[in-house]
Amino acid sequence: MENETMVSKGGLSAAYTDKWEQRASIRTRPGKFIDFTIPGAFFPEENQPIFLADMMSGMDNERKSKILTQSLFKYLNDIVNLEIKLINSACNKIIYGDLAVKFDEQIKLNAYTVIIDEYYHVYIARHMINQLREHDADLGALSYPDSDAYVAVTEVMKRLPERCHDIFEIIAVCIFETTLVRELVEDAEATLSNDLVAKKEIQVRPQQAVTFTMPMDEQTQYVAVVAQYRTPDVRRNDWRVVLTRDELDPDDARVIEMARYSLNLQQKK
Repeated sequence: MENETMVSKGGLSAAYTDKWEQRASIRTRPGKFIDFTIPGAFFPEENQPIFLADMMSGMDNERKSKILTQSLFKYLNDIVNLEIKLINSACNKIIYGDLAVKFDEQIKLNAYTVIIDEYYHVYIARHMINQLREHDADLGALSYPDSDAYVAVTEVMKRLPERCHDIFEIIAVCIFETTLVRELVEDAEATLSNDLVAKKEIQVRPQQAVTFTMPMDEQTQYVAVVAQYRTPDVRRNDWRVVLTRDELDPDDARVIEMARYSLNLQQKK
């Protein structure tokens, strides 16, 4: 039987390295490759507030494409920095830190899984950054500031006693990593379990009004409207509107206004 750890002139044997690659879960996952031949953008124009400005209305498609590509680059750059600087730092404090709050073994194990998951996110994001740089040479010279979340946490920590830094960092990470709009919309069946009767998704572009109707199941008690904003206000929670069945009338439509990352339910006339 071949000894798999046999070292040859080129290093470890091919049999050993092949098996190593097969067992490495990250290496065997499919990569995220950008198909630049497909028209469109990762962040479409209608989802970019900057394009609401009057000065952007006459911009040619080439310049618009450049801005949209930079938006994706900034988004990926935030993932790389946010995941490493904050999330993994907080997880390491949970696992190894000598904190006033003691975490049990299960929570520490959970923190390990978060680290594994977040480093995979960083791997994917950096891989896509490299693809963008190869496609657009101008991106190689771009330098972005830290993400808003990272700046917010570090600024608050400057105002706190040093003994509170570690616990505050953990709390802050838990807040912005919790189940928010995107997870609720994309995984509603899993999140709401048996309470979800039906759902419907629509896309609303800037300056656009949309009217839609939906049959109401006899089991329905509440109807929730959720806006999938990129930066919802999680303190005010005005990215969602919840109505009881009694507040809805098939002959009197309710109007909800979308305004700057919020939803506003209009009063009945």
